[in-house]
Amino acid sequence: MATTITLEGAARTEFGKGAARRMRVANLIPATVYAGGEDPTFVQLPMKETTLALRHTNALFTIKYGDHQKFETTVDNLDQNHAAQMLLAELQRLAIIDSLTEITAVAHRVVAGGETFKQAVEVTPAVLEAIKGLSDFAPLHNPMEARGIETMAQALPTVKQYAVFDSQFFTDLPEMNAIYSLPYELTQKYHIRRYGEHGISHGYLTGRAAELLAKPKDDLNLVTLHLGSGASLAAVKNG
Repeated sequence: MATTITLEGAARTEFGKGAARRMRVANLIPATVYAGGEDPTFVQLPMKETTLALRHTNALFTIKYGDHQKFETTVDNLDQNHAAQMLLAELQRLAIIDSLTEITAVAHRVVAGGETFKQAVEVTPAVLEAIKGLSDFAPLHNPMEARGIETMAQALPTVKQYAVFDSQFFTDLPEMNAIYSLPYELTQKYHIRRYGEHGISHGYLTGRAAELLAKPKDDLNLVTLHLGSGASLAAVKNG
């Protein structure tokens, strides 16, 4: 059963127990809170930096969990910090977790890792600054995602934070496919290349296809499609 946490006006991402079931992501700052155990539950709070999304009258805060159960309330002038505190309080009140000590990690979807981040990393002060420094590659996303990391670090100061990058799925593109028909010195100077879109989703789709087809990923040639709150298509060769 999936547990989802949404704010009105934000696209929804659903996570099932142990793995992502569907990803629909837009200009969000998603923080995925992981409660450890053999049967872990993932919940997500989509948060927007924009004033209209959170700071308007009667913002709608909704948690869907369990067997079609739902908690819903309206909040005036809901900001990001308040939304995070509400999340943690309601997770306990609804008995989704018994205590905040069950939360062992928070994972953040970050759009642009550039050529700096080629795999998921634990967030350190240096990593956070690097994420902010890559904002030119995703100006609508990276600054807000950095703010999301800071918000959850403040709410859960003893819990480790991790960043997972949409761009990391595409970092092994051959240069002949990754760069554009520009003077090569500009490509090198300004790091102009195809960084891909929705790589977390395409990576999941590739892995899930391998499971369903009972084949090693390295043997798969696929076309994967990410549809919803943005759309992209990827041709995947040998996994």
